[in-house]
Amino acid sequence: MAKSRFLAAASHDLRQPVHSLSLLVGTLRQEPLPDTARPIVDHIGEAVRTLGTLFSSLLDISRLDAGVMEARPRAVALRPLLARLAEEARPLAQAKGLTLHLHGPALAVRTDPVLLERIVRNLLSNAIRYTDRGRVVLGCRRRGAHIEVQGLCCTNPRADP
Repeated sequence: MAKSRFLAAASHDLRQPVHSLSLLVGTLRQEPLPDTARPIVDHIGEAVRTLGTLFSSLLDISRLDAGVMEARPRAVALRPLLARLAEEARPLAQAKGLTLHLHGPALAVRTDPVLLERIVRNLLSNAIRYTDRGRVVLGCRRRGAHIEVQGLCCTNPRADP
């Protein structure tokens, strides 16, 4: 319990400078910069965004462990959630020369939508980050009594699944 409280406090405190960095990157993006500096600022912005997401995830996990935050499960339609996250991530994939495909049937699960979104966003972000060429497929499928959400990295592009 003490560890969870420490992690919650530490991740909260660490998010403050990350927020300041994101504001500074936003300000820097509005300044006239040499063409060679713009990609660097974009990379810094992406790193700051990722760091903020990681701290938020750490804070959520520590809150769950400490019993401060409770999961609030309800019915969640996966297809609209996955489609929204895919559209959000599409510019990142395109910037790396990747294509992003959405695949799978319209399924629903009983889960906490906020926590599920955070998990899937992290899954998709990692799939894009660690795929060098080809495509990333985000989808879901039924496996017996369970439903799987998957982010697949395909380095040998072929026809859509």
